Amino acid sequence: MRPEASRHLLAAAVLSTLGAITACSDPASPGDGSAIGDGAATDSGGDGGHADGGATGTPTWYQDIQPMMAEHCWTCHNASNDDAAFDFSDPAMAVELADWLNAKINGPDDEPPYQMPPFPLGDDEECDLGLPITGDLRMSAEDKALFQEWVDAGTPLGDADAAAPYDIPPPREMWGDRIEDLSPMSMTTRDGQKGDAYNCWSWDLGITDPEGAWLTGLRVNPDNLNIVHHAVIMADYSGRTAPAGGGDGKCPQPDDEVPDATMLATWAPGADPIILPTDAGMHFPPGTRLVSATHYHPNGTGQHDATNITLAWRDTPPAYEVVTLPLGAADPGENDVPNWEERPFHLAAGDDDYVNTWRDPHQHPDDKEFRIWGLFPHMHYAATSMRVTLEHEDGTATCIADVPVWEFDWQRTYEFDVPYDELPILQDGDTFAIRCGYNNSASNPLLAEKMEENGLEFQDISIGNGYLDEMCVLHAIIMQEYDGRFEREAAE
Repeated sequence: MRPEASRHLLAAAVLSTLGAITACSDPASPGDGSAIGDGAATDSGGDGGHADGGATGTPTWYQDIQPMMAEHCWTCHNASNDDAAFDFSDPAMAVELADWLNAKINGPDDEPPYQMPPFPLGDDEECDLGLPITGDLRMSAEDKALFQEWVDAGTPLGDADAAAPYDIPPPREMWGDRIEDLSPMSMTTRDGQKGDAYNCWSWDLGITDPEGAWLTGLRVNPDNLNIVHHAVIMADYSGRTAPAGGGDGKCPQPDDEVPDATMLATWAPGADPIILPTDAGMHFPPGTRLVSATHYHPNGTGQHDATNITLAWRDTPPAYEVVTLPLGAADPGENDVPNWEERPFHLAAGDDDYVNTWRDPHQHPDDKEFRIWGLFPHMHYAATSMRVTLEHEDGTATCIADVPVWEFDWQRTYEFDVPYDELPILQDGDTFAIRCGYNNSASNPLLAEKMEENGLEFQDISIGNGYLDEMCVLHAIIMQEYDGRFEREAAE
């Protein structure tokens, strides 16, 4: 059985930065070898499965596939998570959807979601730094081949009494001297409302100490996953997003525009919280506000969402300061500037393979060492790919990230899971080359859906803040030794 794939089919699968958040419940104690779905088959094959396991050496659910699914899928897709579209701890359901799953696992598929698990970072050998990524969801080539073999063999279940042990990745815990919940945002959809809706919400963090404050963690706590789809979390150092009366509330900017603020992370159901290393912190100067540009997908019934955010803080300066380096093109004034390899940026209606490269030269103080701790790519619905290369002054280049199949719904931040002295060095004089690909035609299913929902014909697309404009943005998350100087301004 292959159900029609829609971009919300796996409403609780995995996106943004780092463990498993509250949207994905802890399904069961790991490693007991039992299926955790309430409707799990225990001995004979569920719909279409075979209990005998087939020929010798043939992979089976209980001996081979269940451990793989537990590691990569059950954090979200389990019997305890009512918000997940499917329970893949139930072998009967896994068997029923095996062909559809195989198209996603061994994809990319031609319909969104293009791939599962939703971890779009590629594994191109020419763009592999050989460093582990925190919360890496990707299946190995061997696991993918094993799943294909299981499907080809007719999805045999095997012997439930001899099930292989399995492990479910545990959630990562936030840490800090203080952990606080911000007041919930407020969003209400109307009866009959469908398509896309956006809500920009700004919080006053109450930072008045002249020395500022040090953030160590950030977690989005979704309230109504029937409508909340994803969010971009930003730091507003200027106060531009403050509501007219101050305090917490809606931004003064239009909801369908990205506010002028520094992106910190993205969130979607199943995304990990931001958890900085114990020797690091992100400095927020006095007056900093936190902003969430939240994307909703109303389902036709009037509903309310009160999603909130948990923040963790440290009371003392860290050994290492984390700063965000915003790069690339995001503003309307950046369509015709020298940074583009081909200027002006012009994504014509009907163009299904437009590629352009934005270059950002980097400089930092001679006495500072910058290391790259994380990367956050960001584009919109017409985008199809991004590849990021560091071009060095000596003429050499290092590819540091490749997203071969971009999907707006599954953005995330990629963080290197190594100690500071093993992180990639950002050299003074390096240039970030950000190559972005786009498809502005009916063969792009996500964009075609947006055009239909908004009653629009395909049209030329420029760089801009609206969600039907485009961007070619990379936020490099930099770590540096903290020496008492706040380097946010220098990094930007």
